Amino acid sequence: MRIFVNASSAVSGGGVTYLKELIRWLPALAPGDEFLFAVPETWPASPQPSNSRLLPIAPVGQGAWRRFLWENGELKDQVTKAGADLLFCPANVVPFLVPPVPLVVMLQNVAPFYPRVRRLVARYEGRGAALRQLLLEGLSVRAVRRADLVLFLSESSRRLLERREGRLAHRVIPHGRPADFGPGRPRPADAPTGPYLLFVSNFYVYKGLEYLVEALQADPGLPPVVAVGEPFEAGFFRFLQERIRAAGVEGRIRFVGSVPHADLAGWYAHARALVFPSWCESFGMTPLEAMSCGCPVVAWRSGPVPEVCGDAAWYAGFPDIVSLGEALRQAVAAGDDPLCRARAQARAAGFSWPGTMRLHLEAFRGVLAAGR
Repeated sequence: MRIFVNASSAVSGGGVTYLKELIRWLPALAPGDEFLFAVPETWPASPQPSNSRLLPIAPVGQGAWRRFLWENGELKDQVTKAGADLLFCPANVVPFLVPPVPLVVMLQNVAPFYPRVRRLVARYEGRGAALRQLLLEGLSVRAVRRADLVLFLSESSRRLLERREGRLAHRVIPHGRPADFGPGRPRPADAPTGPYLLFVSNFYVYKGLEYLVEALQADPGLPPVVAVGEPFEAGFFRFLQERIRAAGVEGRIRFVGSVPHADLAGWYAHARALVFPSWCESFGMTPLEAMSCGCPVVAWRSGPVPEVCGDAAWYAGFPDIVSLGEALRQAVAAGDDPLCRARAQARAAGFSWPGTMRLHLEAFRGVLAAGR
């Protein structure tokens, strides 16, 4: 089979990690098949096996509008010219001019399906930003209705969409863990000398850092928090800063900005726990990274996180701050208990990128065999 992957929107965050693994594993696991990857123009050039080809898309660096024009103009011709058997769109959206081949879409971003996200975006970022969320919701709905198969990252995401759209042809395929993450990494030079809690995420309205601020305010005995990430929503980040000052916890949360992905392993390995108070997720890649390093997780008992973390997390009932505080205290009290850390590693070991990509190949072959 010949698969065309439209990954032209993978320019940051988890989308980049996922695309790297697609490019690495699909050709290696299926040497008799061919793969063409439409990638951003900024994607680093690298040697490819004979059954894989990268197609840099120049308009991507010039903005989303130019990418939209490419996806709804040249993409159809590219797929046809390549003689592709199937088009895979791994980022929620499919082109309006769909090539005459089977179509598989992955739903990676569920935020557009949460009305609360849209309300908060409108409050902190303005109506224009909220309208963009509404547009993405409409485009995502169109994609799942048009697709021959929808890939979900979790059962939680599947249930969310099927409550709205009814039964969909689907496969649930979780992401894999980073194979190069593990315990025993050096403590980062700028990490606190004592125990610390870790928060890893860019600061979006649904990531829940404000709940952690409230928990710190309620319990002065909790250790400090190191927050890794960047403010992608400026208005909301201003709100967070004001909330931190009002709570009087400025000295207990340290923002360190972005760190290279490879360096995260050291932060995870030496944290008492990763705090993951997000209430809108399709999967939970950050908890999986943390567990790979032997770092337990504190999270809400909702969404996909219990699917990912199992018994390697302390859970709180959303949005109960008392419950969150209790979960944090349990994590801190466990300290460096080797049993807790071993449990986290064992849980993460059940996720692998080769296993994930084998399931992708099974899904693609199933669509083609069904003649969809």
